Amino acid sequence: MALSQAALFEAKAEKASTRRNRLLSLPALVVIGIFGVLPLLIILVYSFLQAAPYGGVQWKFSTDAYLNFLFQQDIFDDTLQFTPDFLIIYLRSFLFAVVTTVICLLLGFPTAYFMATRPPRQRNWWVLLVTIPFWSNLLVRTLAIMFIIRDEGLINNALIGLGVIDKPITMLYTNFAVMLCSPLTALPTAELPATVLPAAIHQAQQGKIR
Repeated sequence: MALSQAALFEAKAEKASTRRNRLLSLPALVVIGIFGVLPLLIILVYSFLQAAPYGGVQWKFSTDAYLNFLFQQDIFDDTLQFTPDFLIIYLRSFLFAVVTTVICLLLGFPTAYFMATRPPRQRNWWVLLVTIPFWSNLLVRTLAIMFIIRDEGLINNALIGLGVIDKPITMLYTNFAVMLCSPLTALPTAELPATVLPAAIHQAQQGKIR
């Protein structure tokens, strides 16, 4: 009898804890909905509206935006011609995003695991070091990288001074520059949430989780 009452009390406590956790997560969900989901829905709705002559949209259903993504209409005979320009840009951006994600995973997870397995006092210092890039604006960091890899930048001047090359290597405004900046800007954001899983794994290995 006492055992059943204890189990009932534990079930009620767990239910109350679940309800409390859901209420505590409600503000975060509201913020995500307003600033994350709602703008995407607005973009989706606007993509099916007709473009106005002088900017903006007219509230008339139209699929011209999706048609113009792959085809271009001739101004003389209204025929449609396949133009892969937008598709190439989209696929190129998607490829850059995939490569950036893989690089952040390969570099971020080992770093996060190392941070999660440090003593709590050391872990705080490592988290501080990871968050240092957030102290400066993204534009400032991008400009700093541009000054380093431009034709008259630090890398080219150093290589020319050492006699390794005779003329600057073009790195700025290339795929290399994009793939250099993207992981550098996204890596801190990937490392901090990734510390949760390594911490759980480390605790499980230490026998703290039964």
